Amino acid sequence: AFTWRNDRWLRTDTRITEQDVGSHRIALRLSDIETDEPVANALVSAQRVDDESLSSHIGRTDASGFVELEVLPGVFQVEARSNSHRATVTDHIPVPEQGVEVRIPLHKLDARIL
Repeated sequence: AFTWRNDRWLRTDTRITEQDVGSHRIALRLSDIETDEPVANALVSAQRVDDESLSSHIGRTDASGFVELEVLPGVFQVEARSNSHRATVTDHIPVPEQGVEVRIPLHKLDARIL
């Protein structure tokens, strides 16, 4: 099992001993698909695709539409929600050791999607 404590991931084996586990970062930048303006204060969650316990990491974008989530290695789906834009779920994003940066374009709530 894995546990997030303070600033790092810990792995607990069957004897309940903890070991540090390297974590990786998903850097996300959310922007309006038409204007390329940043989407601030959006709720973003990263869900590990192969995780049966349904753990996820959640953050909010800053004024520049940026958020960084610290996650275990693996493949993730990211969901982004905003009061002004439609909710979006990404395709599977592999997160290598060096981390990954992803731009997520969002449609305004009143925009027509063709």
